[in-house]
Amino acid sequence: MRLFLTEQGAKVASDGQRIREQAFASLLQNLDGEERKQLLHLLKKCLPDGS
Repeated sequence: MRLFLTEQGAKVASDGQRIREQAFASLLQNLDGEERKQLLHLLKKCLPDGS
């Protein structure tokens, strides 16, 4: 079985993705490059497989 988004659903999904990206950018705006790398490393350690 396959499901496909309608045109309206695709727009909602796209808008949601844009909003999430803006929210994360806002959260990270005060971190410098090294701090962002460190955060990414720590978040990856939280994944079940640790990668």
